[in-house]
Amino acid sequence: MSFAPAELLSDSFATDPHPVYHRMRGVAPVLWHEPTAGWYVTGHREVGALLREPTLSARPGDGFTDRLTGTDRAAGDRVEDFFDRWMVFSDAPAHTRLRTAASALCAPRAAEAWRDAASRDANTLLADLDLNTADFAHDFALPLATAVTCDFLGVPADDREQLGVWSDALMAYLAAQWAEPATTRQADRALAQLRAYLTARTAARPRDAPSPCLDMLAAVGPDNAPALFAQLLTGGIEPVAACLATAIAETAAGPGPVLEADTADLVEEALRFDAPFHIVPRTATAELVVAGSRLRPGDRVVLVIAAANRDPLVHRDPDRFTPGRPAAGRHLAFGAGQHYCLGAPLARTVLTAGLEAVRQRLRSAAVRGVTAEREPRVGATVWRRVALMA
Repeated sequence: MSFAPAELLSDSFATDPHPVYHRMRGVAPVLWHEPTAGWYVTGHREVGALLREPTLSARPGDGFTDRLTGTDRAAGDRVEDFFDRWMVFSDAPAHTRLRTAASALCAPRAAEAWRDAASRDANTLLADLDLNTADFAHDFALPLATAVTCDFLGVPADDREQLGVWSDALMAYLAAQWAEPATTRQADRALAQLRAYLTARTAARPRDAPSPCLDMLAAVGPDNAPALFAQLLTGGIEPVAACLATAIAETAAGPGPVLEADTADLVEEALRFDAPFHIVPRTATAELVVAGSRLRPGDRVVLVIAAANRDPLVHRDPDRFTPGRPAAGRHLAFGAGQHYCLGAPLARTVLTAGLEAVRQRLRSAAVRGVTAEREPRVGATVWRRVALMA
């Protein structure tokens, strides 16, 4: 089996990455990629171990804003400071303080309390959909994830559209290979407006009104509050919507046993089969030998969880969607170790409620086919359209 370094930079990789991941893993579980100057780790055993490795830092390496100048560089510095305060990009002790502050809000018991609301939202959305014309990615999965996450965080319905605009601006900055002047300015404006919005919401809160989210933000302080809020908001919407769309597409397209499988098994298999986030970036802080490769301090390390989740050494016939497989619980879609996804309980709540509602609807309809189109996106699963032919 061979792998050409140019494959990671190709257009086809952005729309269909799994064949490339398969070839990379077939060559070696750890590969150096010269064009992007990074180590790519694709084996399940190696990725699982490195997610827990204390000498790998979650903080990104330097250089992202090097091409900015003048006022754009100052704006980039402000945006970088904002993202550096995200739990996903921070190390202990800062990471520990933020995670502790958010743990009560995101606890499994708190997420479970939203199951009935998620089911009601799912059935309400489905009631208005025509199975023959609906785009389940944008007409169902995204609105459901948005509604539940915003309710969970106490975001009023009238504020959600504006929050979506700010979120899009921040994510566009984060998704770029290098900080670009236009996206940097937009992200800087969005951050300033988000900060002002949270300050106003806190000031307008009645003293006796319970608000677990605002209590959490007050606990981390005004410098960290926008970052923590934004991470919980964005983490609960796009990746959950993407996974729900995957689950719907694979369930509807599968044979009878798939459609009749346990909903929880379908959710776990969707998380394994096509993880919403494909990679976890890390930076080596000490020399480390992994599968015969020597990583040195400062090296960029890319943990490819989407490849690890399809490692045939762990999952038999990994490219087949098989709910209830023996190693179902060993997927790494939510990460592992101290950075294990804090929102995993709520994500599973939304995914289970949404998929169960769709399955109930499909039982009374004969699905003749599924059209599922991916957006070209490196490092993540994003659906352009998921449509059913009933």
